[in-house]
Amino acid sequence: MRWYANVREVGGGDATVVLAHGYGSSQALWDKLVPALSQRNRVILFDWDFTGGGGAEHQEAEEGRYTFGRFADDLIALLDDKGVRGAVLVDDKGVRAIHRITPSRAKLLL
Repeated sequence: MRWYANVREVGGGDATVVLAHGYGSSQALWDKLVPALSQRNRVILFDWDFTGGGGAEHQEAEEGRYTFGRFADDLIALLDDKGVRGAVLVDDKGVRAIHRITPSRAKLLL
């Protein structure tokens, strides 16, 4: 099961920019930047699925769900699903998963 949702692609160009938001936010965070970025770049936005599920009885099972390693794995899966081999990844400092991706895979902007 993937923890990203609502994937949206806009623009075009040789470069790909992936915009990642942090906990408590959504891809709407980037709405003012997307028009400028998408003029010359392929821009990929998505939402992390922070919606849990179940009540207190599931809390223990949920503790391992939201780890930086898990976010990194899912971000890599998103890049694979979209055929992205190189990208500029932009993080709003809310998710530190991005630093786990190898430098050969992405440039990082925090």
